[in-house]
Amino acid sequence: MKTYFSWVQTWIVFNCMHADVLPVLQEILLTLVEIKLAIREFGTPVVQQEEWLTAQQAMEFLYMEKRTFYRRRSEEQGKWVMKRVGKKWVYLKSSLCEK
Repeated sequence: MKTYFSWVQTWIVFNCMHADVLPVLQEILLTLVEIKLAIREFGTPVVQQEEWLTAQQAMEFLYMEKRTFYRRRSEEQGKWVMKRVGKKWVYLKSSLCEK
């Protein structure tokens, strides 16, 4: 940030701006640096853990009977995120909620 700051000082001096403007610009630049640091510190998104459910857990989560669940699974093909783990299918909980 020092290069940008020095560039602003040089630009002001060469363009013969009023001397009272320089401290105001310096304060603005320092505030921008503080804002950037705050964004870096607090602006990082919280990473949520993916929660995978077995078929039985998914049925309980959706309050569905077995027959309804498997019918919806075939209807929602491509919308529900699922993967095979061993001999069983597991379903991404967040994909079950989407409409």
